[in-house]
Amino acid sequence: GSGPTTDQLKIIERFTRTAPGELIYEATVSDPGTWTRPWTIHMPYKLDPSYTIYEYACHEGNYALLNALKGAREREKEGLNTKVNNDNFVRPVAPTKGQQ
Repeated sequence: GSGPTTDQLKIIERFTRTAPGELIYEATVSDPGTWTRPWTIHMPYKLDPSYTIYEYACHEGNYALLNALKGAREREKEGLNTKVNNDNFVRPVAPTKGQQ
């Protein structure tokens, strides 16, 4: 877990639409065995049609990114080229209407 809790832990989550294109996420955390009183977080969200949500599994290997960047920085310190050849890169295309 992300921290100490007891078997008394209870989390209540709420999503509330506050306006078209806006909502608030709230989570109230209660654990009398850990905290003296419940506490709540509030996170506002605004609709961004350009934003894409990816399935969690698509990002599970992103820990390698830090090591890739670290390796590139080391190569740069040594004066080596770190330019990537993207000539064969194919950008995914969103399906057109009627396709899946």
